Amino acid sequence: MGRKAGVSAAQTRSELVTAAARVFARKGYDGATIADITSEAGLSSGAIYAHFGSKAELFVAVIRDGAERDFSEAAGFGRVGFASAAERVIGDLGELVTAIGSEYDRTRPEEASLLIEAVVAAKRDPEVAVLVRDWLHEVEILFGALVAKAQSDGTADPAIGPAAASR
Repeated sequence: MGRKAGVSAAQTRSELVTAAARVFARKGYDGATIADITSEAGLSSGAIYAHFGSKAELFVAVIRDGAERDFSEAAGFGRVGFASAAERVIGDLGELVTAIGSEYDRTRPEEASLLIEAVVAAKRDPEVAVLVRDWLHEVEILFGALVAKAQSDGTADPAIGPAAASR
């Protein structure tokens, strides 16, 4: 289970995140092991540590990638990534919120369980807590910029502070 021939580092990372998502959904953060994830991915533990510093970093990558994918797809951009999708909709905050809201009830059960698992894991593991907090702070800043832009364009109520709206 070493490195796969002809596979790029980005593809290996993607395979690891996909495999880890399945394992974390089945076993939870505490129950999942690096061995479980490498077995699921058909890779060695070296592949994990080449891309992630710890199980916690891999877990937060799973949460982040899932959220970014959902955000980009809800915004109508496919898999372009969170920041790219946000940049594209910076003037269409109302449309973005409507698109995300219309998809909210279609969250796949395994993804919903991962979000719950993130909250539980963050309570138990300080490293997960810091990584999740930092990621949510990045998202909050990005949404604050979207709100501020919408306010300057006159498409959002200026009475609401961008930081409060994004939080």
